[in-house]
Amino acid sequence: MALGEGVKSLKIGDRVAAENHKGCGECSMCRRGRYNLCEVARTRDPAYKLYGHSAPGAFAEYAARPATILHKLPDPVSFEESAIVNQGALGLHAVRRCRIELADKVAVIGPGLVGLITIQLAKAMGATDVIVVGRGPRLEMARELGADEVIDYTAVDVVEQIQKLTGGDGVDCAFECAGTSLAVQTAIRCVKRGGRVALAGLTGNKPVELTTDRLVLDEIDVFGVRSSPNAYPELITLVGAGKVNVKKLVSRVYPLEQIEEAFDVFRRREGGAIRVVIKP
Repeated sequence: MALGEGVKSLKIGDRVAAENHKGCGECSMCRRGRYNLCEVARTRDPAYKLYGHSAPGAFAEYAARPATILHKLPDPVSFEESAIVNQGALGLHAVRRCRIELADKVAVIGPGLVGLITIQLAKAMGATDVIVVGRGPRLEMARELGADEVIDYTAVDVVEQIQKLTGGDGVDCAFECAGTSLAVQTAIRCVKRGGRVALAGLTGNKPVELTTDRLVLDEIDVFGVRSSPNAYPELITLVGAGKVNVKKLVSRVYPLEQIEEAFDVFRRREGGAIRVVIKP
């Protein structure tokens, strides 16, 4: 284990969380701090690194990472919790993009890992009413993590129910965390006039049928959310302060010797597994 020449921000023995990508540092997006939109990301230029994809990941005894994408973990944050920081930071980026304000009413559509963290982040940023849309056991998990209301989309008309819960207004902001056409449509339909929508899910390039007149006439802001630029330090602080509970989202922890079982459990979502951690 070693530090590169000139690294002053870290020392041997520090516990860190690593971002999963690094921008080239030279393009216009990187210079603006939006390195998640690095202009060479879709090329083979080695200046951009997506670890585990276009660059070696962490399936090794040692891994080399630039100090600029390593973030110290405070004592209260375990390695198991830090394994969820990447998705949590995406949720924080979404909350920032949507400009959550004090007393906002919020809908989170899709109580997966990102959605369950977004519930807590919205609350931490001042939202007073958080409505979660999903189905199955994760709705109960959403309640445990701070959701004020939950809606089973298989049982009721979601938009109609949100209207009832908000006095006919709709929510100020909707977070789409499911990656389906229906979720995108629901997010846009459930916000009030002048509302904001953050799209954090991917539909796999499947087309989404939309009537754009409402976006225009009601001035609905729609934001795409990609990765987690500049979000790690704040999220780690929130986790360390106990304002965001990620420990509850670690479903199981496996030793390295049981890596195949760990992947199998995660693929099958056995027991409603949300996040499975492999600990060497």
